[in-house]
Amino acid sequence: MKQTLVRNHGVPAGLLLAVALASPAFAHAAGSAAIVVRDAWTRPANLGVNAAGYLLISNTGRTADRLTGASSPSAATVTLHQSQTVGGVASMRAVDGVPIRAGQTAILAPGGFHLMLEGLRRPFKVGDRVPLSLTFFKAGVVRTELTVRVAAPQAMPDMKM
Repeated sequence: MKQTLVRNHGVPAGLLLAVALASPAFAHAAGSAAIVVRDAWTRPANLGVNAAGYLLISNTGRTADRLTGASSPSAATVTLHQSQTVGGVASMRAVDGVPIRAGQTAILAPGGFHLMLEGLRRPFKVGDRVPLSLTFFKAGVVRTELTVRVAAPQAMPDMKM
């Protein structure tokens, strides 16, 4: 087996890696979707328990994107879930992402896709604001806040409670 030795001629390895990652083959961020988050909310909850987060995610761009994760300093973990009722039996399962089509709005609401804030590090009281970072495949990290409320915002009147 013949080996080929490649010399970098004094160019730092980190610079070579950065140039390689910036090449079109690796650059999926070009043409990222424009993501707008609104009406983010959660219900009151006690320290140490779980809470659900709901919100609207609008993609004003020309390319689809995907919510792939989330985090909050107010919870040990934040995971993506989907609730559904089949044959009268309600269930909830973890999902690896939520698609957001170009020019569309994804609804994370009771009875459908939602965020699970697990292991709350503080109680959530009405009027509190809970910091939240959402991670998208193309758009990267988008920071927002969940407002603690007892009911859905007016913009979400058809939400199942």
